[in-house]
Amino acid sequence: MAEILVQRKSQTKTQADLKDLIIRRADFGDIAVLDSLWSNSSKESKHFFHPGLFKEEMHNNGYFNPIWRLSLMLSTIPIINKLFLAMNLPNISWICLVVSIDNKIAGFAYVRIKRRGIGVLGIFLGSQIQGKGVGKELLSTIIKEARSTGLSQIYLRVFESNYKGRKLFESAGFEYIEGSVKVKVKKRTMISLPMMLNVKRVI
Repeated sequence: MAEILVQRKSQTKTQADLKDLIIRRADFGDIAVLDSLWSNSSKESKHFFHPGLFKEEMHNNGYFNPIWRLSLMLSTIPIINKLFLAMNLPNISWICLVVSIDNKIAGFAYVRIKRRGIGVLGIFLGSQIQGKGVGKELLSTIIKEARSTGLSQIYLRVFESNYKGRKLFESAGFEYIEGSVKVKVKKRTMISLPMMLNVKRVI
């Protein structure tokens, strides 16, 4: 059974519909569920929690990268992920957490380890748990996991118009860095902003 990192019951009216909320490590069988969760979510949800695990991160120059999906699945097996970390191969080792409510996955976060000490973050929450403080708790939890793994820096990209997402990342200590780019999203031109977190500075 996957290790549980956070477990709580709703304590406020805002969280009243969350019931039993758990943040745990992803296991092997979760990966297909995450893909489905992302694919079936609204455009607004995808925009707010850019990038998505499979549609952005796991496409490379327009084609699907099956090696990344396989490495993510294998990284959910602790002994294999320790081996991946020791090998220090780029884009092979992952940290992946899921949020579940009453045993149903409602969101996830991951850090893809790009090279030793450096990771790339992605986070996504289903609409039913947005605006309830879950994103902040999930982000905080995965940053702690990344630090315990030995990462010193975490990078991400966020759309300039994604004000809620930017506020979430800023509150966690992420800072803007050079490298903004214009990207086409369904005939719309959007600006993607890079951010970086110095993990060692996080309390």
